[in-house]
Amino acid sequence: MALVKSTDKLYHHIPKEQLTKTFGGTFQYNHEEWIRFRMRLEPFMCGCKSAAKFLLSSVDELSRGPGRASSEDLRQTIERLRVKRQEVYEDTRMASLRKEGDFILETLKKEEGALRQTEDFRLVHPLLPSLMQSHCQSQWKLTLTLTELLKRSKELLQTFHSKLGTTQHINCFSAKYRPSVQFKQ
Repeated sequence: MALVKSTDKLYHHIPKEQLTKTFGGTFQYNHEEWIRFRMRLEPFMCGCKSAAKFLLSSVDELSRGPGRASSEDLRQTIERLRVKRQEVYEDTRMASLRKEGDFILETLKKEEGALRQTEDFRLVHPLLPSLMQSHCQSQWKLTLTLTELLKRSKELLQTFHSKLGTTQHINCFSAKYRPSVQFKQ
């Protein structure tokens, strides 16, 4: 750490491009503009975090399945998948994220003045559309995965019932003809 007593010596440690006009630099900075920018951006970023946590918790919840696969377990799994798919599809966090994200993107596109010149703006502005797209794709992929899991679970339940029916027919047949087989021996 260096203690600097004049702006001339400050230039030895920090480039003029990174210093504001107050310190003889060329960095364009307006704190009110930066606050305004952050106030627009923060709700969107909080929405992104909330939506991401929701999607991750949904995946985590679905990864915990029953250890055994009885007919009742399969029915419960099917119902759980159906409910979760609906929750993901209709989640208010995801809907408000899309709405807020579109609004913020439009607002920032129209932005004029010093805010457009800040490094924060230049760094964040190109990333917002891909962040929005990533969240929407994640929601869509999870919904598709849930739909596929629901379909497979229904097929598994149908197979389970079919095999159960066949087993019951064999047991009935066996019970019906067992006395005849024993008599002939």
